[in-house]
Amino acid sequence: KRRLRVFVQHSILTLDSVLINGGRRGYLIEIAPSVLVSPLGATPVECALERAPDKAPSGVREACE
Repeated sequence: KRRLRVFVQHSILTLDSVLINGGRRGYLIEIAPSVLVSPLGATPVECALERAPDKAPSGVREACE
């Protein structure tokens, strides 16, 4: 198999833990974000875009208020 490059939003690295897909439907694994960078070799990037609450998708808009 070919290895894929892994990227992670840099702000995620400030969290205590994150949930990732464990490879099966409904199976989540809680890990420390540092695991994404060290063992997996993820590259931290700035990819999230800020949106004005009035431009956010339905559901997100209500959570922003």
